[in-house]
Formats: sequence, C-alpha cells, structure tokens
Amino acid sequence: MSGDHRGGYNQQHQLIENYSAATIRALTGERDLYFRSHRLHKAHKRLPFHASHLQLTADTRLPDLRGVSDALALRLLHSDRALHQSLLPETPFEQLVFELLEQLRTESLVSVAYPGIKANLLHRFMSWSHSFHNEGLTDGALGLLLFTVAQISRLRLNRYAIPEEFDDLMESTRAGLSPLIGNDLRALQQTRTDQAAFAVHALNIAQILWELIEENRKNSPITSDKKELIKKQDRLILMLNHGDDGDDSFTAVHSGISRFFVDGGGQYRIFTREYDRIKHVGDLVLPMQQQLLREQQDELLRHSGVNYFRLLKQLQAVFAMPQRNGWDFGQEDGYLDGARLTQVVTSPSERALFKHEAYPPRSHAAVTFLLDCSGSMKVHSDKLAVMMELFVKGLERIGVQTEVLGFSTNRWNGGRPLKQWRAQGKPEHPGRLCESLQLIFKDATTGWRKARHTLPALLKQDLYREGVDGEAVDWACQRLLQQDIARRLLIVVSDGCPMDAATHQANDEFYLDNHLQQVVGRYEQQGQIEIYGLGVGMDLSPYYRRHLPVDLVQGVDNRMMADIVNLWRR
Repeated sequence: MSGDHRGGYNQQHQLIENYSAATIRALTGERDLYFRSHRLHKAHKRLPFHASHLQLTADTRLPDLRGVSDALALRLLHSDRALHQSLLPETPFEQLVFELLEQLRTESLVSVAYPGIKANLLHRFMSWSHSFHNEGLTDGALGLLLFTVAQISRLRLNRYAIPEEFDDLMESTRAGLSPLIGNDLRALQQTRTDQAAFAVHALNIAQILWELIEENRKNSPITSDKKELIKKQDRLILMLNHGDDGDDSFTAVHSGISRFFVDGGGQYRIFTREYDRIKHVGDLVLPMQQQLLREQQDELLRHSGVNYFRLLKQLQAVFAMPQRNGWDFGQEDGYLDGARLTQVVTSPSERALFKHEAYPPRSHAAVTFLLDCSGSMKVHSDKLAVMMELFVKGLERIGVQTEVLGFSTNRWNGGRPLKQWRAQGKPEHPGRLCESLQLIFKDATTGWRKARHTLPALLKQDLYREGVDGEAVDWACQRLLQQDIARRLLIVVSDGCPMDAATHQANDEFYLDNHLQQVVGRYEQQGQIEIYGLGVGMDLSPYYRRHLPVDLVQGVDNRMMADIVNLWRR
C-alpha cells in the first residue's frame, strides 16, 4: 500500500455514493434512500436487491456506479417489492435466478427518451460480464450456466448483440438450454410490462435450471474432487446472491438480529441503574498523574507530524460562515470613507480612503466526540489523545463548541449487577447487565486551555474496560440538544460492536447492537443531530449512515485529519 491514508479512498467513494443516492432519489421520488456499506437502504433497512451485476465494492468505478444507480432506480420504479418477495422460490439458486431476471426486466423498461441511462446500464452489465469471466467464474459448469442465462435473458429483453468473445464460450451451454427454456425465454420479452405474468416464466426458468443442477449432482460419482466442486458452487451462489458485504481495506463489524430485542417489541431493558456513574475524568486522575500525562501528550504532539495551521484552514472551510460585522477601513477601493476625506487635500497620493463591509467568519456549530473506551481501544489511546487535542484546539479557534465524552464500564464482566441477577435466580431477559461508566473529558463550557489538563486522561489505561454504545450515543445526543445552535455533530469513535460480556451471555449476541441501531436511527430520523461513525480499523456502516474507517496503527497524519474533516462537509 502507498503512503496515502487508506480511509481517503473510502471517504471519496462514500461521497460518490452520496451523489448516486441523490440521483436515485430524484428519479424515483423516494426521499429516504441512501447507500450504506455499498448497499442501497431505505430508511434503516437494506433493500433486498441482490442481482449479481448490482453488487458494489470499494473498488467500483464511477461509470459502473452510474449504471448501478440507474438500474436500482428502475427497479424501484417498475417492480412491486411485496409481490416480488411473495413469489421468491425456496432455494438460494432459484432465488438468484429469479432476482436476476426481475432486475433485467425493470432495466428493459427504460424509456428511449433516456439514452444516457441506457448507455450506463449497458456499460455496467458488460463491465460485470468481463469481470465475471476474467475472475475465472465461468470455468465451472455452474458459473458458466449462470453467465449464459444472464446473457441470453438480457438479449431477449433488450435485443442487444452478445459480444463475439462470449459466443464460443457459451455455445454448447446455450444449445443445451434452448429446448428446455426456449419458450419461457421468448415469453420474457412479451410479458416484461406485467410483473406477475413475467414472474411465471422467470420461476419456470429458475426451477428448470435448479433441476438440471440437482440431476447433475445425483448422477455424478461423489469423489473428493466432486465434494470440493459442490462447495465451490455453493460459495459461488452465496457470493452472487448477497455480494461481498465487506471492504477491501477494512472489515465491516458483524451485526445481526437480536431475538430478545425483537420479541420485546424493541424495548431496551436495563437490569439496574444503581451502579451507573457519570464522572469528570479530572476527578479520576491525581494532580501529579495529570502533570505526567500532560508531559507525555506534549511529546506525542511534537512527533505527530500534523500541520495544525493546515487543519485550521480545513475546519474553517467546513464550519466558518461569513457574517457581516462592521467595516474594514484603510482599503484602496470600496465605499468612500467620509472620515478620511481631508486626506484627499493633505495627502493627494494617499489611496487608502475607502472601506469594506467586514465579513469575518463565524461558526454556528457544536461538535461532540464520543470515544469508545473499551479494552480493545487501549492500544490506540495515544493516537486518540493527539487527535482530540488537535480537533478541540482547532474547532475552538474558529468558534465551534466542543465536548469530548467517553463510555466504559466501572468493572469488568458485569460487576455488581451481574451478582444481583444471579442472586435473584437469573430471571430471563435481564437486558443490560453491567455498571455503566460515562466519562466527561471536556464539556461545552470548558475552553481548550483548561481542557489541556483533562484530555491527557485518555492515556490512563485503567479507564478502558467494556462498552455499551447505544446508551452512550443517547446520552451524548441529549447533551448536544441542550445547546441552542444551528448545527450539531456527534462523532462516535469506536473499533467495533458494543460489547459487555455479562449482557451478551444473559441475553443474546446482538442485543446491544440492535439497541445502538435503534438509537442512531431515531436521532437520524429526527434530523437535529448529524451522527458520524469513525471506525478505528473497522467499517461501522451497519450502525452509522455517515461513516469513515481510519487506520490508527499508521498514526495520526495530515491525510487522515483531512479525510475526517471532509466527512463533515454538507
């Protein structure tokens, strides 16, 4: 990898995806559409569009993204989602074929009045076709079968010529399929404006193809090579049906559905708040230790390599808005300054006789940094301390109010709530089962100079234990809402999913995850706070609509700071 910060490309790609989502919203009239983790979402749910040529990755280029965006818009316009879901067949392979054919149907309905969209669709399909073939996926019988069906179906629906380079590749497979699905293929074009009628033939094609695969499996001897081929085929189906949800540079956090959370109607439970605490870190660090940590942080800042004045200009470009505030005198053009008219006589060569309206930059924003102080973040404490001080100092300089908050637990593995729960006979579904600790490193009324003595507490290693993200986000948002200001931003810095061992064991795996998603979704829907997820070595897109992965292992540098600031542009 080059010396450039890895997150930069992710941030740029996310910006392009934002523009693409805006295009889809404009074409469809559906307002709550956006991309998250390279997948299109509506409100807070991922749309179940799994056609293989629609799958995006961090490497997808802009022309391909245009084609995918147009294809998704056509799907939203011309396909009844409820009807499609009700007709889905049972097996993954049949679902894959049915999904592909429905997507191709909607793409074939593009009006002749939009030649640009037609060109984008063709570019994307051909780009996918070449990638599929060049990656060796047509080497096996299953891959070649899927490839052939995709090509001949699009041929029927759009009447475009299949590239000569694929003719020889598909010749025998195409000839074998013709007597089996020929009638249904011809019917696809005739019924493409009627989704229900089209589905009858699409389902027939999917079923016939699946029967072919099953027959081939049964009739072929089961050898070690055959078993390996079946595994490869199953992986191919899964990959094509769901796409690669990860990122080439950063792994997405693993999240899912909590049965306890859903069965409870989305009502988040807390076993007891008796031992929860909100503390100023100044109360947790002895004066002598504060001095030692301050000296340590000064040394870290000297070696950070971040250009503070460059950062300041970048922050000004995002947050500072010009506002009229009096006059700038002594100018060589502008409005004539009446107080200097006598100088026309006394000093004929004097040119600074004019004045301008003064528009110094003023900021009307508040930024809260919410730091995950779980045990795994301990190794990044030195980089976090540097990053927070630079941002707080720079934002205060341009008039932006700042808070630096953190969240952890008082004790490991549940502490006293866990003991109480056990003593009460372990009642089912206790909910959150730990001692929550919420930390204030700097509040909104404390200036940077005073905060210099508390921010280094980020270097205090025994603060880092476990984390309950959803409650912490709720707490930070409530503090932000108390500030009477035009723009509010919450930046959550974390390296993964919420984790408290006691809560996890007493409920289920995604209980805290689902609560975090619920909290973030609620505040995003209200629209009063912009919430951003800054993933330390992780893609936090399952939780945060606006997100950016960063690599703190490489240290804090100018590129990283610029990428973070650019994330906040509107």
